[in-house]
Amino acid sequence: MNGSTTEAVRTGVRPAFAAQELERRRPIRALRSIAAAARLQVKVSSMPQLVVSSALQPVVFIVVVLTAAGPHGADRERVVLGGALLAIWSAVVWQAGLTLKTDLWLGTLPGICSRNLGLAAVAIGRSLAASSIAAVVIVCAVTVTSALLGALPSIADPVGFTLAAVLTWISALAMSLLLACLLLLSRKAIRVAEALVYPVFILGGLLVPLDVLPAWLRPLSSVLSLRWGGELLSDAAAGRPGAASAWCWLLLLVVAYAVLARVAFAIVLHRTRKEGSLEYH
Repeated sequence: MNGSTTEAVRTGVRPAFAAQELERRRPIRALRSIAAAARLQVKVSSMPQLVVSSALQPVVFIVVVLTAAGPHGADRERVVLGGALLAIWSAVVWQAGLTLKTDLWLGTLPGICSRNLGLAAVAIGRSLAASSIAAVVIVCAVTVTSALLGALPSIADPVGFTLAAVLTWISALAMSLLLACLLLLSRKAIRVAEALVYPVFILGGLLVPLDVLPAWLRPLSSVLSLRWGGELLSDAAAGRPGAASAWCWLLLLVVAYAVLARVAFAIVLHRTRKEGSLEYH
């Protein structure tokens, strides 16, 4: 007896209509799975890791750079926003990006992959929760720190700033889904995660301005959404109109990350069903 027939017998629906009923309920079931995964992520979140990557890291960066530069030696607004974006990337890698690999280590991933809507819904829910929690902690930590140092940015264009912040957060969520699959398929996930962190800090313009990088390195920053999000946030805070190219790049990269994440999910599911396991990774 197949799944549709079993569901039909259980619910009293004739088999001819069982598949239609299941398909109609698919979005609701997906949302419930995402919500359940998000609640699970909230429960299992590592508080020490959250504090280090989302609170201490941006605070230390902002304090060290502003203190070393003096009151007039650095673009204080750029430093504050850079500290926030730096923490976002750390959260993408160390919290949202390792969710599926953690499930594999704990032995719960095979059961997730065997369920309809399982892998994608769980990854989206857990990444959504991890990214949201990190974003709240980052905003609070950066706001308090910059206010105490007298470097709190004044937002001249709140609407543009909010839109840029939301799109940057969505891009981070899409990146975390893609990264979760890539790290899952890696034998050395921790080493790969470590190798990804600092190059993005530099290429994304989070630590140093892009114009001080070698000319041959600068084009690589175009594929990093944090670079464009940072530019748009800085423009909105200063009251400058955001460049149309920056908005286009940010939107394009959100779509590209999402498409690549979808392909990566398909590869993970195919390999799981073909090999019967991901345990050898």
